[in-house]
Amino acid sequence: MVKRKRSWTFESSRQPKPKVSDSIKAEIKRKCDEFVESILKPKHIIDSPKNNHYNYIVEIYTKWYRNYIYFCAKYHSPGPNVISPFFELKFARMEYVDKD
Repeated sequence: MVKRKRSWTFESSRQPKPKVSDSIKAEIKRKCDEFVESILKPKHIIDSPKNNHYNYIVEIYTKWYRNYIYFCAKYHSPGPNVISPFFELKFARMEYVDKD
């Protein structure tokens, strides 16, 4: 009985991801920032609560990384035993796939 050796191979049938032009990035970022300013910030950012030891959001923003635009939140940690007073969390990601 002969065993066949198996190996991993690259599947070339995948379509390459399109490059995002700077003009499209700027337009998408403008629309996402508009959404953040008008909807997300008024709903989720509050003034610093008094006597609170829980994390709370102080800033919401967007940023590009390759073909993805991320929605990020900057949190404040007011507790006495924190490692860092602020940290960032990416809570949503959208991928640019095609023009349409």
